Amino acid sequence: MNVQITISPCLPYTNVHDFVQRLLDTGAQRFVVDTFKAGDGSKGSRTARSGYAQLVEDWDDEERGGLLYEQLVSAGADVGWSSEGFCGIPYRNEAAAQAAEAQQAQQTAMFAMNVGSAAELIATQQVVIHFGAPSVVAAKPKRMRGYTWFWAKYVTGFDPRYHCATGLKGKYHWEQGVPVFTPSSHVMDKAPYQYIYLCGVAETRWADNLHIAMEHVPGESITDTTYTGIPIVIQNARRLHIPWVEDNWNDFPRSYTTCRNWQFGIRYYGYDGQRPAQADFTRPNLDRSKEALERAQKPPLKKSRKKKEKSDG
Repeated sequence: MNVQITISPCLPYTNVHDFVQRLLDTGAQRFVVDTFKAGDGSKGSRTARSGYAQLVEDWDDEERGGLLYEQLVSAGADVGWSSEGFCGIPYRNEAAAQAAEAQQAQQTAMFAMNVGSAAELIATQQVVIHFGAPSVVAAKPKRMRGYTWFWAKYVTGFDPRYHCATGLKGKYHWEQGVPVFTPSSHVMDKAPYQYIYLCGVAETRWADNLHIAMEHVPGESITDTTYTGIPIVIQNARRLHIPWVEDNWNDFPRSYTTCRNWQFGIRYYGYDGQRPAQADFTRPNLDRSKEALERAQKPPLKKSRKKKEKSDG
């Protein structure tokens, strides 16, 4: 029997990794991190604002929920963020559904999108990320699919005690749960920051994850394509190479050494001697390897068909 667990981001846990491991040990096949900003309670929120909620200043703070989400993703679990329609959990009433639609419309309006045509280059010295092919004409923007989590972060530092996005210091460009559309253009913030890291956690396999680390260089550009075929063009940026870190590097577990975010931090910020704060997970992914990345980057082989020779007869 398939089991899905919905998790409150306000659970009184003190060690995120231990809590994640306990969740994995339940044997559940799917997790949804709940949020109090969408749902079916007061004014469409999932949980009505009780008297207690009004007294707690950080009731709507989703930072802990985001950290829990990151750790579940890094463990290879099937996990969703509840503001995106509760990931299959039905709304309990019409008010909840209408509130969710209004929230999504508001989020969509945040993006500088050219609905009638594909994204075009913008006259600016700031970094601009474009999703969508210039030759494609869309009647309306479509939500980017194929990723359980898609984020961009303004990197200002690195904490080697943590892998995945948690180890990269800095703020996110998009809030948790905000959908990304194509075609769309996103003008990134001005400094201060050292790097921008664009990352997408694929629904398919680890090797399909998107990793584009960049620095601001006016006049240069980056081009890439998601594993689902969506072109990416980034203005005023130079792509940074992320070298592979071998297994058992400084006795770090594979959850660290195979993490591309962590590998980036080691390369561009160095290692300060701090030891891992997270133990290795009990569900190791043996497909997390340099060879798997190289295979994913190669174009698929096309089978050649030999033509039958016609014989005179």
